[in-house]
Amino acid sequence: LRFNTSTSVFDQVASLSQVVTSLASFNGKIYAAQGDVTQIQESATGDGGSWSGVGGSTHAFTYLRSYNGYLYCLKATGGEGALDYFNGTAWNSETAGAGQIITVATSDVALTGIVGFQNDIIITAATGMYSLSSSFVYQVIDYSNEQYQDNGKNSLTWMADGRIYVPIGQSLHAYDGSRL
Repeated sequence: LRFNTSTSVFDQVASLSQVVTSLASFNGKIYAAQGDVTQIQESATGDGGSWSGVGGSTHAFTYLRSYNGYLYCLKATGGEGALDYFNGTAWNSETAGAGQIITVATSDVALTGIVGFQNDIIITAATGMYSLSSSFVYQVIDYSNEQYQDNGKNSLTWMADGRIYVPIGQSLHAYDGSRL
């Protein structure tokens, strides 16, 4: 949908094959994730009018985040290849050497989102928070004792105080980079 300022209503501009799970604006285009089994789509013109698949079936993700010159893509479950990023020309998974495919936690961890924070990428999960360092991901916060399937969903960095706000269970927590 796109808001039409002349009619003050939303107009449908395209119909994609699957439900859209995340959107991001990057490098003059709009990207749409459609889950871990359908490849990412990109708008050819940047206005959302026409769409095409990105990089084949290997680029199927649930969450997208444009941050610091990269488009980060995250799957809904952890494990090998759960995170990838695009610099506008090439994907890390296609250009990295052996052993550079990014693993996030294990395949039994439900990932719930991705946030740009203090020049880092923070990945939220049902059980904790993870940080990307080069091509290595490590856990920074463990809240597995408050495990809930939607922990971390829709987390965001609030620029007014520079913290990430993370929903955990029925609470909202602030993360300042060292403690939650």
